[in-house]
Amino acid sequence: MGAAPLLTEQVALVPLLWFAAGVLVCAGLGLGLLRVLRVGSGSPALRLAVALGAGMGLLSLYVLAVGLLGGLRHLPWLLLAPALAAMRPLYRQLRHRRRGEGAPCSWGDRALAAFLAASGLVALLAALAPSNSNDWDGLSYHLAVPALYLRHGGIYYLPWLSHSNFPFLQEMLYLAGLALSGQGLAKLFHWLAGGVAALAAFALVRDRTDRSAGLLAAAVLVSAPVVAWEATAGMSDLALTMYLALAAAALLQWDVRQERGWLALSGLMLGFALGVKVTAAVMLPVLAALVVLRGRAAPGKGSLAGQLALLLAPAALVGLPWYVKSYLWTGNPTYPFLYGIFGGRYWSQGLAAGYRAEQLGFGMGRGLLAFLLVPWHLTLHPAAFANFPHRPLIYNSLGPLFLALGPVGLACWRRREAAFLAALAAVWLGAWFLLCQHLRYALPGLVPLAALAGLAGSYLLSRPGPARQLARAGIAAALCLSLAIQLLVCWPGAAVALGARLPAEYLAETMPEYAAFERLNALPQGSRIITLGETRGFYLRHDYLWGEHSTYLGLDGTATAGQLLDRLHALGVTHLLVGSSFLRTTMQENVGVGKLLNDAVAAGQLRPLALVSGELILQVAGAP
Repeated sequence: MGAAPLLTEQVALVPLLWFAAGVLVCAGLGLGLLRVLRVGSGSPALRLAVALGAGMGLLSLYVLAVGLLGGLRHLPWLLLAPALAAMRPLYRQLRHRRRGEGAPCSWGDRALAAFLAASGLVALLAALAPSNSNDWDGLSYHLAVPALYLRHGGIYYLPWLSHSNFPFLQEMLYLAGLALSGQGLAKLFHWLAGGVAALAAFALVRDRTDRSAGLLAAAVLVSAPVVAWEATAGMSDLALTMYLALAAAALLQWDVRQERGWLALSGLMLGFALGVKVTAAVMLPVLAALVVLRGRAAPGKGSLAGQLALLLAPAALVGLPWYVKSYLWTGNPTYPFLYGIFGGRYWSQGLAAGYRAEQLGFGMGRGLLAFLLVPWHLTLHPAAFANFPHRPLIYNSLGPLFLALGPVGLACWRRREAAFLAALAAVWLGAWFLLCQHLRYALPGLVPLAALAGLAGSYLLSRPGPARQLARAGIAAALCLSLAIQLLVCWPGAAVALGARLPAEYLAETMPEYAAFERLNALPQGSRIITLGETRGFYLRHDYLWGEHSTYLGLDGTATAGQLLDRLHALGVTHLLVGSSFLRTTMQENVGVGKLLNDAVAAGQLRPLALVSGELILQVAGAP
């Protein structure tokens, strides 16, 4: 049975070479799609961004098809097919590339380009390091589920892991990365999504003003510490941000040129976004509204119904497979969400209520005043909007430029594109405000805000007198602070990528719980583990399942210790890993499953084996 590399001592050059090949494949696939759709307009930056995003989405769908057909054991060889398909469009692009002289580059443009390059390089090196405690969701399911699929040889139903039924478009790229070279390569695809999102922000502004404003828009986006941190982690928020930004950019290009291909591309990008997260659906009304308004203003370009169909049909085509799969496996297309409407296997009203309560635990209120003060609170009180209360500035901050420049951009750019971008940001942030005020979920709203901020900065820098000097000093100070924070956060991981530290040493220092996983990995082959209060199973080499987040165990507060033992034997479980938080709360309070564990330990049905880094390992009595 094949397994994904969990920890590797190989130098960073190997995943970097694979990544360069992956970027070329994605670009080639996307360029081929642009040719099929007969898209002839658009700036080089916009076309490159759309080609890369489309290629990433197409490659993800290909990996999904291979996985559903049970071909993951042969995935490295099967990836030759999309690679060969990408060669012809790449060759054609290189052969017919346009040559032209660009405008002279000012020192300000060079400084912004240098910031973007330095920030990107630091994040890239940090992404190559093993994920640690700062990448909880990545180690729990974004990376962990693709690793399980690889071990199994195909995509299969995991009844105990509710999150595995989320739309998993980005995770298909992680699956390919794990199959080829391990988690370093996998996470670079999320870094790439962040880079394409920044390129989209550049194109949104550059195509309507000038290069300086475009560079500043990209720099404002990248300057947010939460964006820089996400680019190093195995998550999916930057992928969602990228696809929604490209959907907006393609739709604006259609608005200008009325090329049907751009409208279809906008729909495809929206569909890819729906393949990343179900919340992408909140942007559908804004995109459709622009089609309705502009379609009526441009007679002779086909019926309004046909234009809407050209947007919605591609979105449904590439987005629906994930929801059909979830419905077939769980009975709920949006599992585990909307449980009150659709229900779902191995879920309950209690679990749904607990999940919702956790989501509502972030933020600083949900009244009208709280909504109006969101930009202020996100900038000055970031600890309330994430699970990093002890280091809010480093991991969970927008930085000052969004608050300082965003409103000015809206006021100084009097064009309909500004209203469209403001509507995109307002709708997304409004949904974010109501659903879950975790800052990283707000990332898709940052690209239109960064575009407005870039325009504001460009406007202020063009003004004579003290305003220009003040704006120049403030922007420079904010970007320098952002880069300093990024270096502080990312240097330990970058040192691993550069060969200055060993991955095992790095994990031992930055993820204390890793020692418990290593202790479990030393168990005999065939061991099976249940985790409680600890979901980060990526580093476990044995078969495992979550004991929480589903009703799969079939136990509730009325079960007995004997029933617990019988269920563990029926599942073939040999050991339990009890996380430190579960020990401090549920077991110490002796309630629910914690009482069951305490009773089983007292009866000798569970035997404490080791306490490692605050995590308790229990052995099941009678297990081999």
